[in-house]
Amino acid sequence: MQISTIMSNCSGIAIQQAFERVVRNQIPNKRWLGPRNYYRRDTVRRMDAETTVTYRKRQVEEYIAGSVIIHSSDGWGYLTRSIDCLLNGDIPSAIHFAYYAELRSAMSLMAYDGVGVFNRKHIYFDALRNGTVFGGYTTHSAVDKGMKAFANLSSKKEGIFKLLKVQNHTIADWIRETNVSSQSKYSASVINRWLKKWSIDLHLYDDQQLRNEMSYRPHFISSPINLQLTVNKLIDIWELLEPTAGNRFPKLDRHLLRIGLEEIYQRNTGLYPTGSNYETFIGNIFGRLGEPITQLLYKFLLRQVDPNDALLFTEAKGDRANIHSNISDPFPIICRAILLLRLSTGAANQLICDSTLDIEKMRFWWEDISLHHGFTASIPSEIDAIDLYSDIRDSITEISSMSAGSLLNIKDSFGNVSRSLFFIKQFQRACIWGIGL
Repeated sequence: MQISTIMSNCSGIAIQQAFERVVRNQIPNKRWLGPRNYYRRDTVRRMDAETTVTYRKRQVEEYIAGSVIIHSSDGWGYLTRSIDCLLNGDIPSAIHFAYYAELRSAMSLMAYDGVGVFNRKHIYFDALRNGTVFGGYTTHSAVDKGMKAFANLSSKKEGIFKLLKVQNHTIADWIRETNVSSQSKYSASVINRWLKKWSIDLHLYDDQQLRNEMSYRPHFISSPINLQLTVNKLIDIWELLEPTAGNRFPKLDRHLLRIGLEEIYQRNTGLYPTGSNYETFIGNIFGRLGEPITQLLYKFLLRQVDPNDALLFTEAKGDRANIHSNISDPFPIICRAILLLRLSTGAANQLICDSTLDIEKMRFWWEDISLHHGFTASIPSEIDAIDLYSDIRDSITEISSMSAGSLLNIKDSFGNVSRSLFFIKQFQRACIWGIGL
């Protein structure tokens, strides 16, 4: 079966209903899967033996529903490992883990849309909740080809915009009020180019090949890292991910919105998004949404304040000419992983919001992660998830106050700011507040 057909026909309805069963039957018992779930153990062997006739429908639905959140969480965990390796000067391992952060976040997105990716056999559910087992793809090829097909389906990509929010409006709402994206001659092409500009049209295959080279081949040549520059980049990214109570990624989502509106305007008019005409275009959107143009967001969208694109976006597309440039600088892969993790975290959040889950019931999970990974010293922590950013903020302050030359080499830097560098690598924190817990 062609993966393009699968991605065209898949639907997350069965997964949403299964997640509600998880909320009702498993979360109160502080677990994701029931003890009798057939796929809980020995998952690969059992799924590889299945056919469309033999699979356990409700149990695999619940497995995939839980995996939307767990795949995303694991992806942030791989990103944390990647940053840890990078700060220790181990670029090959940083690439290895960053690729797996991409892979797991893509698997989370596909699961949200009704596609369970396993080993040699996989399954997808359609809008009628019918499941179909399919083969012919490895884990990596199913995800790579699945995401490529996803990127060419405007109906799927429009769903992404509902996962992102600016000023209590989804980006889908902002797009709708342009009165452009709903026109068929623009919809597919604008969204396709938009995603490519965000670098969400991923290099999954290229990144996998580079991962293979870094993971399985001897490293005859090693590349040093510029530790001061690396830490400065990490600080820029952390500041972009700072949460608020109303929006867990407000700064990042504003940048995504600005890039998107500019792309739509330029595609529609053939004009560069600046000047009085563009100002009118943005003003009309604000008016239709009932938003005052006196707010800072208006000036931000017109690039009158904070005019430059965030480092996350410029880095994500920095290796387009030569993927092997990552051997000396893996930040493009790392940034693509973060962009995709933002989306998978949004999908996990949406799955929760569409259910009856009381998020306080999720403390058993995120506090356990926080304890095991050193985010908190004990549980119950009696903190809100967004409080996990406080250690990051303090670390940024400490590092920024240090004199020039304090981060010249890895050994001395860990002696000088080991506590701050310990926290600055813990990107899995972003998953916890990003999911909305």
